[in-house]
Amino acid sequence: MAHVEAAEVRTAGVRTAGAAHAWQTKIAAAACALPPVPGLLMLAHGLPALAFFAAALLAAAPLAFRGHRAAFGAACAIAGCLLLPTAFFGFYDGFFIFLFPALVLPLAVFADPTRHRIGASFATGVACLLIAVSALIHGCVVVVLAR
Repeated sequence: MAHVEAAEVRTAGVRTAGAAHAWQTKIAAAACALPPVPGLLMLAHGLPALAFFAAALLAAAPLAFRGHRAAFGAACAIAGCLLLPTAFFGFYDGFFIFLFPALVLPLAVFADPTRHRIGASFATGVACLLIAVSALIHGCVVVVLAR
C-alpha cells in the first residue's frame, strides 16, 4: 500500500487531464486570427481559394480540441508541422502568411505554466514576439494589397 501512496504523491501536483491552459488557447487563437485579413485580400489577387480555406481551417483546428490538453497539444504540433511546408512551398502563391502560425502553434504546446512556469513563460514570450512581428508584416501586406 505504501507504493500506491508514494505514486499518488508524486503525481499529485501535475494536471494530466482537463482543458488546455488559457495561455495555450490564446496563443492558438492569435495564430489562427492573423492570416484571414491578408488572405481575403489575396483572394482578389489570385490566391487559390480552396487551398487558402484548407490552410486556414488547419490553423484553427487546435481550437476545437481546447477541452482536452493532450489532444490540443497534439493538434497544435500536427497543424504546425503541416503548415510549415505549406508556407515554404507555397511562398510565391501567397501562402507565406501561414509561416507565423506554423511557428507559433508548436509554441502553444509548451505554454502551460501549471507544468513548467519558466519554460511556459519563455514559450509565451517568444510566441507573443512572433505574433507581433507577424501582425506588423501582415499589416504591411494589407496596405500594399489595398492600393
